[in-house]
Amino acid sequence: MSALFENGMSFLSRNVFGPLYQLRQGVNPYQYAAEVRAFSAWSQEEMKRHQLARLQDVVARAVTDVPYYRDIAGQLGLDARQGISFDEYSRFPLLTKDIIEEQKDRLVSEKGDRTRCRRGASGGSTRAPISYLLDVDAWTRRESATLAFNEWFGYRRGDRAAYLWGASQDFFAPSWKRSLYSAIIGRSRIFSSLALDEQSLETICRELKTHPPKMLQAYPSAIELLAAYIIETGKTVDVGCVTCTAEPFTEAQKELVRRAFGCEVFEWYGARECGRIATECSRHNGMHINAYGLYVEIVNEGEGTYGEVLVTDLFNHIMPILRYSLNDYAALDESPCPCGCALPRISQIAGRASQTFFLKDGRKVPHVLATRIVPDNRFFLQQQIVQTDFDVFVVNFVPGKEFGPESHAWFKKQLDTYLGQDNHIEFHMVDSIPREPSGKIFYTKRTFDPSQPRRGSHD
Repeated sequence: MSALFENGMSFLSRNVFGPLYQLRQGVNPYQYAAEVRAFSAWSQEEMKRHQLARLQDVVARAVTDVPYYRDIAGQLGLDARQGISFDEYSRFPLLTKDIIEEQKDRLVSEKGDRTRCRRGASGGSTRAPISYLLDVDAWTRRESATLAFNEWFGYRRGDRAAYLWGASQDFFAPSWKRSLYSAIIGRSRIFSSLALDEQSLETICRELKTHPPKMLQAYPSAIELLAAYIIETGKTVDVGCVTCTAEPFTEAQKELVRRAFGCEVFEWYGARECGRIATECSRHNGMHINAYGLYVEIVNEGEGTYGEVLVTDLFNHIMPILRYSLNDYAALDESPCPCGCALPRISQIAGRASQTFFLKDGRKVPHVLATRIVPDNRFFLQQQIVQTDFDVFVVNFVPGKEFGPESHAWFKKQLDTYLGQDNHIEFHMVDSIPREPSGKIFYTKRTFDPSQPRRGSHD
């Protein structure tokens, strides 16, 4: 397909087909994109003023119109209707998936119009999905922010995109209407990452070569397999950039993807309940937080740089999401970025709380540290470390080329040295690392509650 034809289709989708479709639907999901772009050029002080003003608005409405938050404000003795400071806001309790499931209708605004809102559900990586409601205006601002941040990757509305994806809720039943929409408006193609055998990898390579996308978005575990296949077979696949999310993205994976595709690789962080949370810029120096639409806190209860990620939606009024815990750990960096953008950055995602190891002496080891236990893939091509007690681990592994009789002992020594304790380990050889119900792969998992009494020691 010629570049001239592709550029023409992008222009028509962006300026003709897309706007006509939006006119018919009665909503323009990108109407605030210019506003988000302009916001990204503001100073840090201007951004904080915006966040405080938005926070005061969404909290004031929540404590007035939402039964659950009205009770919270009463318990705290706060009259948030008259404005609230960041310090006062930090007194609000965390919102969790369990609370959303338990409270349900008490989290919905009594003045909200449920017939004019968007309904969604969380991804369900670690538990059953929870449903939520989103104002049309809040949804529009999320879509606009996603577009504005995708432009950092060189992608513009109307450009061709491809997705190597595992979330089943994003797949649609085949129909001529859906095919037409994908071809001339959405300009996208979704490839399933749930079963990547040699035949499916070959098909994906062929499709990407025939219809090269400006942006290829993928789960890290899936793009790693595709990149390895491209290198092994000597294929050439031309994509504008590769963007990854949903799973931890290691430096080794990034380098493999760069070698295979010969393009820039970006990482971003998001959640269905909150939209795009943070995006990597061209300097690859952490991920800039979407401070336009979200207020993000990193709460560190102990020593160290990592803290729990809490997110507040600054525009959603029908079902306010205030201090929502994603069960993720991350590190915050508010120092100036070389790119010149004043948006604060998440310097590193440490992983979900369920991926963090809790040790006998009280230490916590997040995912980004645990992955360094195995520095290369000579003995273990892939491994998933599952902690079932403070000193008990199950290792699901795919053997590497040099795997042998001494590999188990080598792995145990690596783990013991890194964690600073003697561990009991069970090894299970598998053909592939099992995926979560959401289609994601977690390379570290914790399946016990460290707050409960110990079930026994293996010292």
